[in-house]
Amino acid sequence: MSEWLLYNEDVKYSLESNVKFLWREKKKVYIMDNHRCALWCWLQHNLNDDVSVLHVDAHSDMAAVTKKYTAEFVHSLTLKQYLEESWQPKNETSCVPVFLWDNFLTFFWEQQKNCICELSLPRRISVDIGINDEIRKAANFYDPWQLIGDLSKKIEDSNSKWIVDIDLDYFFYESCEKGFSLMFSEEYIEEFCRIIKKNLNDKIIVLTISLSPECCGGWEEAEKLCQTITGFLELDFNLSEDTKDISLT
Repeated sequence: MSEWLLYNEDVKYSLESNVKFLWREKKKVYIMDNHRCALWCWLQHNLNDDVSVLHVDAHSDMAAVTKKYTAEFVHSLTLKQYLEESWQPKNETSCVPVFLWDNFLTFFWEQQKNCICELSLPRRISVDIGINDEIRKAANFYDPWQLIGDLSKKIEDSNSKWIVDIDLDYFFYESCEKGFSLMFSEEYIEEFCRIIKKNLNDKIIVLTISLSPECCGGWEEAEKLCQTITGFLELDFNLSEDTKDISLT
């Protein structure tokens, strides 16, 4: 069973804090346009036991945070409260959202690091200045061929449950001449999805997928890849124009 937790047709740009939609299926698969929703989605699940995290993303999403929140506090927030949680930076006259597209993984690490068995990050972000030394030493950095070659055995042989977090921008590259283009073949993406689908009912406790359209070349490119991936995963997801607005209460 699937449901729209949020859909706002008026949102045209996601960027760092705008959220157009959040969709959920089988209570463990979430699809969103803005990656900032991922932390809220993860904390809807029982993560008291050991958990491993696979972060498939072109960015670390580990920007420094100045304010700490417990997992219990974030878990207690409704989606509306989570998105509206804000703070006022020093010397600023207005408040800004707390949970953004580039810092949610930092919050999760600070909250759950004693329970995280493994944090797998793509090597392309290993030099990201947003990753502090503690995380850099703890993380396992993988190359694209390892993501496919080692992923199935890694998940199946693990004693922990897994959070799999996918940002579609991982699969794109940007050039000055052509803009954004897919960096991986459809065969590669299909094999990656096959491994995810195989473990979705057992080892994977929650799967989050973010379109991040501004980092993929726009809505058309992001939606096209999303439909490819959801097709391989056999998810009944369709971001159609006739979806009715669903506001938060």
